[in-house]
Amino acid sequence: METNDNDFVSTSGFSSKNTEEPICLFNPNPAASWSILLTPIFGAYIVYHNWKVLDEREAQWHSRIWIIGLSVLYFILLFTPWLEDWATGLETVSLVLWYLLECRFQVKWIKNREIHYVKQSWLEPLSIGVPLTLGILIISIILYFFTGAPILITTSPTAYQKSRSEILEYFNDTRIKPLQIKESEGDLKTNDYKEIQALKYAIQLIQNGTKQELENIEFYNANKIVDYAREKQEESK
Repeated sequence: METNDNDFVSTSGFSSKNTEEPICLFNPNPAASWSILLTPIFGAYIVYHNWKVLDEREAQWHSRIWIIGLSVLYFILLFTPWLEDWATGLETVSLVLWYLLECRFQVKWIKNREIHYVKQSWLEPLSIGVPLTLGILIISIILYFFTGAPILITTSPTAYQKSRSEILEYFNDTRIKPLQIKESEGDLKTNDYKEIQALKYAIQLIQNGTKQELENIEFYNANKIVDYAREKQEESK
């Protein structure tokens, strides 16, 4: 049997124990699949639990690092609205890296040592992981609507006027003023000119857009409206 999977896993764990008690582990392969829906934090905990059952101390330590690191990453993404454009990419990269470096390693480690184990039921971890993930999702939606960039609302004239004013003020404070400073310093780049054109289009759209077009972008936040304007400009070229 192969024993050289990786230096950090000790060989003094399960393989050296003489016990007739059945080993109960979670199958790490489904853990990777569930992590797509429940984030790799869920999968990292499952892998950690398996290492703990196998009494692989150093591997447990590495799994704790993954749990802490992934938790910090998702916390930052949840409470940092300006990272929303990169959130999907960062989540995908973190999932792939965790799978390749941690989850797949455990799958191979168990297979190479021919460890026969009783597959533990997923009912308990899923009964905790699913509600917890849904709760975090609800919190992120609330934060998106109430703490991020203002949102365009066209459900009524009053709501539209209020949201329009908030968006225009947001554009002025967060995008236009920094560009004006760069212009005064003669430091505008090619991307800045593209940003200026997108902002002009977005402002014109909010002020003079047709009802149909505005309804198409209803509930877009200010940053997404600029992205929408940029796409429309590209289409018209």
